[in-house]
Amino acid sequence: MAEKGISKKPHHYPGISIFLPDQIDKDSEIVFKELPKGIANIPKKFELIRIIGNIALFPRGSHGKPVVKFDPPIELRISYNSEDLVKVGGEIDKLKLAYWDTKTWVIISDPPHNYQILPPTTAQIAEVTIGEWADDPTLGWGK
Repeated sequence: MAEKGISKKPHHYPGISIFLPDQIDKDSEIVFKELPKGIANIPKKFELIRIIGNIALFPRGSHGKPVVKFDPPIELRISYNSEDLVKVGGEIDKLKLAYWDTKTWVIISDPPHNYQILPPTTAQIAEVTIGEWADDPTLGWGK
């Protein structure tokens, strides 16, 4: 999934790895924030199964306004577990990855995002490339 010719630095956390292109890594820092209030479950669009975390990238040394556009894009590798699979009836294609944009869930696993979920027999991860997102998104697995 990594773009050819672009060097990326991995940042590993429980359940998620974030790969930042060198320029973004040099100028930014990753911060995990408290979960925002008002996150809604929207069963017809996205029924939340599990929160992964609330991630923000800030300009290095400043926690004012988060970085929301990434050129080149950042890459996320997010693990899912057997409980997540049970909640979608064991059908990996029904497992959806999304982020909360402060008003609604944006499904990352839908086009046009560069997304791939690997089967449990290979690795229990999804890979996604992000060029931009809203504010400091809360990531979650759902169906």
